[in-house]
Amino acid sequence: MGATIGNFRDLVRKAYEGELKLPGFQRTFRWRPDKVVKLYDSLRLKYPIGSFLFLQGNGELLAPRVFNGSAVEAVDKQTSFLVLDGQQRLTSGVHLFYPSGKRQYFIDLNKLDALVTEQSVDLESETSVADFCASIDFEDGYLISKNAVTDPRSLLINNDLLCTSIVTNAISFNVASSDYVEAKPGRKNLMLRLVQPHFSLHENDGVPHIDIDEKTSISAISRIFTTLNTTGQMLTPFELVVASLFPSKIDLQKEVNDFRSEGKYYPQMDSTGEILLQTIAMSAGVDQKKSNLPKEITAPIYVQHKKVAFLALEDLGEFLTANLGCGLNITGSLVPYDAIYAPMARALQHVKDKGLTGPDLAEAHRKLRLWFAASALTQRYQEGVHNKQTRDFKEMVAWIDGNGSRPDWIAQAQTPSLRNKSFDGAVGKFIQCCINQRDPRDPVVLAHKVGFRTDAMTTEKHHIYPSKFVQHLNGWDKKVDKADTLLNMMFVERGTNKSWLNADPRNHINEAKKNLAEQALVENYRLQFIPPAGFELLTRPEKTTEEFYEFLELRQAEIRKWITDHFGIAHQDASAPDDDELSLDEELVEAA
Repeated sequence: MGATIGNFRDLVRKAYEGELKLPGFQRTFRWRPDKVVKLYDSLRLKYPIGSFLFLQGNGELLAPRVFNGSAVEAVDKQTSFLVLDGQQRLTSGVHLFYPSGKRQYFIDLNKLDALVTEQSVDLESETSVADFCASIDFEDGYLISKNAVTDPRSLLINNDLLCTSIVTNAISFNVASSDYVEAKPGRKNLMLRLVQPHFSLHENDGVPHIDIDEKTSISAISRIFTTLNTTGQMLTPFELVVASLFPSKIDLQKEVNDFRSEGKYYPQMDSTGEILLQTIAMSAGVDQKKSNLPKEITAPIYVQHKKVAFLALEDLGEFLTANLGCGLNITGSLVPYDAIYAPMARALQHVKDKGLTGPDLAEAHRKLRLWFAASALTQRYQEGVHNKQTRDFKEMVAWIDGNGSRPDWIAQAQTPSLRNKSFDGAVGKFIQCCINQRDPRDPVVLAHKVGFRTDAMTTEKHHIYPSKFVQHLNGWDKKVDKADTLLNMMFVERGTNKSWLNADPRNHINEAKKNLAEQALVENYRLQFIPPAGFELLTRPEKTTEEFYEFLELRQAEIRKWITDHFGIAHQDASAPDDDELSLDEELVEAA
């Protein structure tokens, strides 16, 4: 066994070409796009990315296989080493350096330009530029992931998106930069003084790798691999804070578990402990960016603010559950973005500290409810979370105190088209909260509450037009038409969902009529934003694809009207395009 210093770029090239392969017992590539983005950020900033463990030789007995995204010729390439530890990082490197996978990664030059403007960066000053580049990270949303295109280079001029495969090659980067500046001379300083010097990956960074002798037994190799995958994972910010507080005799993990035992809402709000730490940071007036928590959360700050932060989160959980249908005493799955917890908990605490009562308290609560609704409908916390948390907290407090106006982004918020939204996206989760708030009941047994709240029956999401039923509708094209959409979902209890699988919605209603008068049933459906005209469509004996979409439009109109009535948020013009970008927190699923 020996240690060697290689460089990451060369290791990625060898993985792409097939000189490095994986043992057959390794799991497939699991990293989501957000983790690939974090790796790029570490490489850009020249942070350590850890060591690697290789097995010398071709490892024929271990059924070697190629890396996800590797070259077609990689299968036949003579294998020099098998990678026992480092698959996720090297595969991510392949996806960043070679546009060969199902996802490609791009520096968003428009986003960078906006950040430069927002932070008043002097592009003529090397110091100002360097400080800016060191301060931003993946949370600022400057690097995005998109479905693969045939020619990612074409997106540079057309869409201001610079593919990471370009920045790994000095010659290609220079050519691309010249072409971009020629096409957009106003971006000359941005490209030549900021992007080229600080976002390239063509330099070689040394990384250590340990090479195990090829004569090592298979049982020993398996034991080494198992140990690595149970103890060798990258530490999270929370785990790093645990380690930093331990010398001060603070068992952070135990204390967070104690808070979970004590709280009614907190256990569903913070699965990692990082929400509590962010709230502590905001209470202490220090940076709440997750990557900075290990530096900011000192023992004195933690001890002073931990209880206040916990109680603020509990108060927020109660507020969101009682006023917005979030059901946080039952689940955390309905809240569109947990990034709202820390700043809103602090804002709600501010309201409480002011001692507001009566109409003043009601008005402050109205503004907080509007904040929650607008953030979901605009998908506000999909990227650039850290800056928005800080700015939104300050703007909301100023608005509540009468020292500022309604934040522009809230004033401009609109309900988007719901036609292609999923039930579990940010907008879909908000609509679930709205349904939950309206006291929905099971269609078959009116006495049974459904949704996610106290005393509700076990609830499932039911396709109003079942997926198999719609395939038989006149005019249905399974390549184009989809039943799995927000507007075709409702809450029912588990038993009802099981009995209603795949049947005509008319049969569902006829079954429900055995226990309930029709008018009462119509009102029950309306609690889930199905208006009488939509209910009538469901009762028709013969149905068409055109009527299915008519039903969706009727339901969309009902939801949009309710949002306007309750929050004062208008809806987006019908001609506005849907946002179908994949967010960085969506899981990437690819074949090995």
